[in-house]
Amino acid sequence: MRQPDIVSLAVISDRHTCALPDRDGTISWYCPGAFDQPAVFSSLIDEEKGGYWDINAEGKNFVTRRFDGRSSVLYTTFSVPNGEFHLTDFMPLH
Repeated sequence: MRQPDIVSLAVISDRHTCALPDRDGTISWYCPGAFDQPAVFSSLIDEEKGGYWDINAEGKNFVTRRFDGRSSVLYTTFSVPNGEFHLTDFMPLH
């Protein structure tokens, strides 16, 4: 896992904490529950010890991404050899 370029990061949040997905569909930072809790995914800080979550497919290429209006629901589209697929990232408000 390589660290993402800062310009490729987006923020999804539930107003208590956040996660940082990049254009490849990888979440490299996430502290569940609250911002001051220990991080579950922290490869943004430490590539070797920090964890991450990713989605992968053979021949996957980034096409576009956008937020749904003013929400933190993030839609990302990827192309693959036989078509495309869509990834939806969000954190439910509680």
